[in-house]
Amino acid sequence: MSDETPRLKLAELAQMQEMNSASINEVFVQLDALVDLYVQGWNANTPPGTSSDGDTWLVGGSPTGAWSGQPGRIAYCIDGGWRFFMPCNGQRAFVAGSNALLLYAGGWIDLDYASRAGAQTLSNKTLAGAIVATKYVRASPADGSTYVLADDVEHLILENTVAANTLTVKAPPNPIDGQEMRVAVCAAYASLTLQPNTGQSGVLFPSAAAAAAGWRASWKFSTTGNVWYPCA
Repeated sequence: MSDETPRLKLAELAQMQEMNSASINEVFVQLDALVDLYVQGWNANTPPGTSSDGDTWLVGGSPTGAWSGQPGRIAYCIDGGWRFFMPCNGQRAFVAGSNALLLYAGGWIDLDYASRAGAQTLSNKTLAGAIVATKYVRASPADGSTYVLADDVEHLILENTVAANTLTVKAPPNPIDGQEMRVAVCAAYASLTLQPNTGQSGVLFPSAAAAAAGWRASWKFSTTGNVWYPCA
């Protein structure tokens, strides 16, 4: 019988062992470090100059200083020092500041969970080890964002974490004949605009119209006239 759990490596009490406060507290520290990861940065090799208990970083491949010899680990500050843990497949981490959402699958993968303001191009992500390339983009955009779908995007799933959100989405710039584009809205938008790209035509969605939660639609592109047609 192992003395630790297989995934998070939490210490287990031996059979008939009396409750040991040190062992139990160690498990609490590991849970605090590894569950619902909220990190200050990722792929970082230099420890911060100052840190507070609870601060967590994802260490890069060439760490220095207090992180030396701990590549790829989760660095967790506790009692003024650093503890290190190996991530396990399936763990997710939210990165403060950039709002990036990461998934661990032998290494940290940026899922392009687009929640930043401004203009961006959204591309599909292929997860390491996936049998079929990922063919969708999931986004929770900031108010006033403008997104351009990359040519490989087939599905756009829109969430909404901002009240009265305004969003503009442009179709892929170089679609092939017969390419489909599907959009699904998981939470209501006060103002959603879907536009053809330059040199294209077709009515995708009424400009600056409200979109209710659950709304979805799809279109198919024809190179004859470069038009997006709604799918039946």
